[in-house]
Amino acid sequence: MTTARRPDAHRVASTHRRIRAAAVMLLAAGAIMIVATTPAFGDHVEPVFVASNPNCASIESTWDELKVEPVSDGTYSDGTLTVTVDVDGSVFDWSSDIGVDAVLVKGGPDANLYRYDPPAEETADTGLHAPTNPANDQFYGLSHISFCYDTAGGPSPSPSPSPTEIETSSPSPSPTILGTQTERPPTTSPTSTVAGERLARTGPGTGALALAGAIAVLMGLGMLGASMVIARPPRRA
Repeated sequence: MTTARRPDAHRVASTHRRIRAAAVMLLAAGAIMIVATTPAFGDHVEPVFVASNPNCASIESTWDELKVEPVSDGTYSDGTLTVTVDVDGSVFDWSSDIGVDAVLVKGGPDANLYRYDPPAEETADTGLHAPTNPANDQFYGLSHISFCYDTAGGPSPSPSPSPTEIETSSPSPSPTILGTQTERPPTTSPTSTVAGERLARTGPGTGALALAGAIAVLMGLGMLGASMVIARPPRRA
């Protein structure tokens, strides 16, 4: 009767180690192939090569430009657009507070254009770079970055008020107009009496009192004269 030989444990362990090593090598080779075949462009758009040294206005005449030069980590603003740049060697990421239409990346003799609008403006992107140097197949160093944007989508300025909206002051009504006639201040007729002169000098209030007093004095004198005439005895013949 023949007995089956059991496999050597040492040989089995050695075989397993060789299989694991081969698997690791295959995974590493696959990763290298994936990296090598991945196109070098930003997360959102593929760059377009632009010869020479363009600016935003040379691409679109209506674009404004925020230029960053030299290129380094930091936050930059022109009062309208604010961008934050994060540089890693010859590649950079950016983010902004308002929409950006395009980014020009200058390096070497030429530039790369990352255009987002159309279809739509962007407020961030990663992995941007200058054109490739044919001498070494590496990206040119970053000379400067131009962020292109427009304010056409911003809030419209408030319209000026029409002439009917401007408040005008109404003329004050004339205090002397009553109906269709002009009210005239009362005039005091000149008098020849002392009481009249006092009335004219002192005004209506005190003049009335003075006139009443004068009349009372005159009446008193008249009554006194009458009583003297009545009381005088007749002359003897």
